[in-house]
Amino acid sequence: MSDARELRQPPLRAASQRWAVSFSVLALLAVACAVPAHWARSGEPESKSPPTTAAASASLLDGRTFHGDILDDKEVARSKDVITFRDGKFYSVNCAELGFSESPYWIRTDGDTTHFLAEISSPTRETLVVKGTIRGDNVEWRGSWTKERWYWTIRREFRFRGTEKK
Repeated sequence: MSDARELRQPPLRAASQRWAVSFSVLALLAVACAVPAHWARSGEPESKSPPTTAAASASLLDGRTFHGDILDDKEVARSKDVITFRDGKFYSVNCAELGFSESPYWIRTDGDTTHFLAEISSPTRETLVVKGTIRGDNVEWRGSWTKERWYWTIRREFRFRGTEKK
């Protein structure tokens, strides 16, 4: 009888092992979700070129400047902006006025379309994630602005549409 009790694990030990397994699964999911899904594997037709780092993208977009409008949900222009790609970094005049610095960007190409991604942060714990496309002389991007506070998080969506200034 005492042998049977020794073979069974105490309930606390079994619970801690289940917790460790659950934590491991959650950790793996967090790592998998850290890379945006459509950059890792897209539902769109397979691109022949893999995502490119900021250093490698310098030759593709650097030196390009786009002028355009920041749009609201109803496609109404709210303000003008100028975005520039230089030295492997994404720069926005409006973002700079709000305290955001330039930020590295990543690209991938799909035929004649270039997709780019940049995550810009400010010293006041704000982030702006910009995902856009460039086709010829036209650019369009969507930005998701987030401000984290201890009592709530504020999120706003923005769009930009512009053309290249040569």
